[in-house]
Amino acid sequence: MGGKLAQLMRNSIGGTWLQDFSPKHPALNGWNNQDRDELCRQLMPQVYYELQETWMEEPTDEVSCNVLSPQVALEKIYKWWEKEGRKTHLHIYINQLYPRGEPPNLKRDEDGKIDRRGWMTLISIGVFQRLGRIQDFQTRGFIETLEDKGWWQVFCEADPNDDGERWLQVLREFADDQVGDEAYSYWLDSFPRLFKVAMWLDAYVGIFEGINKRSLADMSSLLTPNADPVLQGSGIYAPPLNRTLRRGFNLVVRELLRQKILTNPDAAKYAYMPSKKLLRLLETLKLVGSWGKETTSPAIHSALCKILGDERAIFGGDYDIPLQILAKNDNSGLLWTVCQIDIEESDEDEDYYG
Repeated sequence: MGGKLAQLMRNSIGGTWLQDFSPKHPALNGWNNQDRDELCRQLMPQVYYELQETWMEEPTDEVSCNVLSPQVALEKIYKWWEKEGRKTHLHIYINQLYPRGEPPNLKRDEDGKIDRRGWMTLISIGVFQRLGRIQDFQTRGFIETLEDKGWWQVFCEADPNDDGERWLQVLREFADDQVGDEAYSYWLDSFPRLFKVAMWLDAYVGIFEGINKRSLADMSSLLTPNADPVLQGSGIYAPPLNRTLRRGFNLVVRELLRQKILTNPDAAKYAYMPSKKLLRLLETLKLVGSWGKETTSPAIHSALCKILGDERAIFGGDYDIPLQILAKNDNSGLLWTVCQIDIEESDEDEDYYG
């Protein structure tokens, strides 16, 4: 409860003796450096960051850099992921992301046909990223519930062009299944978007695979295929996905890169999902100034490249995953252990409806 208590106290310090509190206050006489450091960091983080070098009895460049330097913090994150983070935390992340913890099959078979279940699962997870205040494991639970009832098979395998009645039957059964509460209705609100994805799935798969042949300048119109000059004359028709996916587009691109479906190095610029938690982490790291909803994956990639270099900015082919893991509220202790960075807890997150 220490973090929540400190947050409450920070909001009530004005007008009390703590208003003039400093790291050199006599109340801290006899405290060891570690305890004094933690108390001041929690109660008055801004003062702590500004004065840390002057009040530590035995200051070191490393301690100062951990707090003040994004270069040192990112180096620590990179080395942590390379040495132990990937081995320890990647499988946990993937297990929470995908139903049954199994990444979908995204490769075409010998006849050139796509695995509809694999692609529908990946793009649907991308669609669900637009929902605010949810965790990956909750989305996984929704899909697994639909799998248990046989409904996810309909979404993945029943082409709405030929079998739309089965989709409507899922809605009927879902409504009949509600008893004491509307379980998972938040996710099923995305039904029209999932219906659209399933109806034009073959076209969307071709568009995503086509990233391999696109230049960086051609990426901007990717999710609006009917207005995409690259696709003019191709015979490909599909409604836009830009508002359907939003930041989920970056997750889809990242997973396509991780599975080697995409090999175009320019695609790496779109493999960093700007979730609000990740943006808070980047603000704390002081990579740039104030980040907002308009912050894009290419901007994140560029900031990482300036410090880590192009090769290391992709974190061994895992792209934003190490940062997403460290940015979670429940991983604040891990973040502090890795690079002595602390993010004030917040329950806020984007809600992309509209």
